[in-house]
Amino acid sequence: MVTLISPRSLFPPLSSKPTSKSSSFSKPVSSQSPKFAKPESPAPHKLVNRCQTVGRRRSMMMGGLLMSGLMLSEANLPTSAFALTSVFREYIDTFDGYSFKYPQNWIQVRGAGADIFFRDPIVLDENLSVEFSSPSSSKYKSLEDLGPPEEAGKKVLRQYLTEFMSTRLGVKRESNILTTSSRVADDGKLYYQVEVNIKSYANNNELAVMPQDRVARLEWDRRYLAVLGVENNRLYSLRLQTPEKVFLEEEKDLRRVMDSFRRMAGYESYVVVHNIAKRHNVGTLARSATAFGVTELILVGRRDFNAFGSHGSASHVRFRHFHSLIEARNYLKEEKECDICGVEIAEGAAQVNDHPFKGNTAFLLGNEGSGLSAKEYEICDFFVYIPQYGCGTASLNVTVAASIVLHHFGVWAGFSERVRDGSKFIVADKPVRQGRRNFCAGTEESIVEERKLRKESAENGFFDENGSETSSTDLLNGLFLDE
Repeated sequence: MVTLISPRSLFPPLSSKPTSKSSSFSKPVSSQSPKFAKPESPAPHKLVNRCQTVGRRRSMMMGGLLMSGLMLSEANLPTSAFALTSVFREYIDTFDGYSFKYPQNWIQVRGAGADIFFRDPIVLDENLSVEFSSPSSSKYKSLEDLGPPEEAGKKVLRQYLTEFMSTRLGVKRESNILTTSSRVADDGKLYYQVEVNIKSYANNNELAVMPQDRVARLEWDRRYLAVLGVENNRLYSLRLQTPEKVFLEEEKDLRRVMDSFRRMAGYESYVVVHNIAKRHNVGTLARSATAFGVTELILVGRRDFNAFGSHGSASHVRFRHFHSLIEARNYLKEEKECDICGVEIAEGAAQVNDHPFKGNTAFLLGNEGSGLSAKEYEICDFFVYIPQYGCGTASLNVTVAASIVLHHFGVWAGFSERVRDGSKFIVADKPVRQGRRNFCAGTEESIVEERKLRKESAENGFFDENGSETSSTDLLNGLFLDE
């Protein structure tokens, strides 16, 4: 969430290359993990230069601000807006259920380890990452499963040391737990906070025969801060790293990041896109899905889609692809424990304003003309409809209906309202694109299977649930492909 312009962003960020990968509680840390980070030089004059680098950053900032202040004073303008204060953005991941704030000038780095990774473009060894355990491999009910904060701190330190294990001769690590604590945040949930220090030493000549020739020198000295929380049967961990030399200078910002970390509980909603006639409706559905907190938009059929009408919001919602409705149903029922709700004016359907929801819900909307097909009916657990009070139309546009239903679900689930700025809601930072635009990527196996199905039969029900060559396939061609 951007509120002001950070003074640190007045200067262009330095380019940096990601480092390598390490592990976390249940999966590796980002490829930017400190495990294989380039060590700080053991030479004393290099350490001095490191401090001078950080000092130069502040000097540059102060110099720029002073010049700005002089120019403003010449123009008799107020200078209070140029106070040396850090401003933060907010990162929200509704899919995995967490959020935090980070300094505005930090950059997101694409990696294969942690779920998300940000780095200070000036102090390259200063970064943050978020990771979490898999509910399929471990079930956490509360933080008490880790024991008291002191026991959790020992586990955190042990995990760090495991990540930093080295096969080099003569490497020695010194570590200690600085503080452990617990707090209840403003969301009413319990969090543990752990701070540790780790120093790495290496011999300048590890193959030397005589001990006096093997002199151990400091490679790096870092402060690690972790915030732990449990939600949705998963252990969440926000991890911060900074060189010990600059910790006091950066402490205020780092602690603000720690205090901002939140995990989000509650129910999830999904939208299943299948057999919709008008090609621009996927983009408009993506816009509504983003506005009302949908976790995923499920595409059944073709992988590519037309984002027309999304106004850029398609990059803020996750897409997942399935070949058939049965595959989509199995994923939603078995992995996400969803009820599948058909949005249809059908016999026995409940009014959506009665909020007949019980938990995670996936919404399947009917075709604009023919409504839900027989096979779509089969996978639904219950149905809702939107009451109408005028006499001028038989039904609503599919995207309008989706917006109304998703809004009602958000009200029932207790979703938090997005922060506003004037007459608009604040838009989150656009995520780093991981693949081709307007394309829902799949695994190599799934792509091979898709090609196999296409070759076997053009009427196998892949795109056509009604057995017709044109009724569904032509509709999806118009839906997903640009003219």
